[in-house]
Amino acid sequence: LVRCVAIRSAGSVFNIYAVANGSIQLGFGQEDLVAEAFLKKDTRGGSGLRTVALMHKSPIGIMVRKASGITNLSEIRKGVVNKGNRGSGIYANATAVLKAMDLEDKDLAGVTFMPPVEFEKAFCEGRVDVIFNALAHPSQLYSRLRACGGEFLDIPPDIMAKMMKNNPWIRPMEIAAGMYDPEQREVKT
Repeated sequence: LVRCVAIRSAGSVFNIYAVANGSIQLGFGQEDLVAEAFLKKDTRGGSGLRTVALMHKSPIGIMVRKASGITNLSEIRKGVVNKGNRGSGIYANATAVLKAMDLEDKDLAGVTFMPPVEFEKAFCEGRVDVIFNALAHPSQLYSRLRACGGEFLDIPPDIMAKMMKNNPWIRPMEIAAGMYDPEQREVKT
């Protein structure tokens, strides 16, 4: 008999290191972050990690409020960007994209660090212009964000190449056209 208890955590990065240091026995984490931690044998016990199962592909979703006037990734500096809570995969993804773009927090109009439960409301109320996430598709969260004026942004090939150079477990993916509604185009991510 194996007893499992779900606990709320900061997200993928927190879970990976909580497993590595023995605080928890099993945790969910993004594939690329687990692989990176495993290979960093000097990093908080990462060499003791093992993958139990790959649950689903989770393309990085970058969504912008259409009302912000931002139409491509190079324009996100004009908006308030939510990087996700520290310790989460969202934060790791946002950091990877911004690093590949040679952008720092100070280069953006504003930065927040909210988890999905908070950033959804802030996005729909117009307090956040850009959000990052990585979910299996279709996702109810993305449906709700599109319903309140959200549009996916592509990750351009040059930024993707830089991201893959920085982390070889990242690979190009697409969000299929029409996944959320007939007007939604294919998204390169």
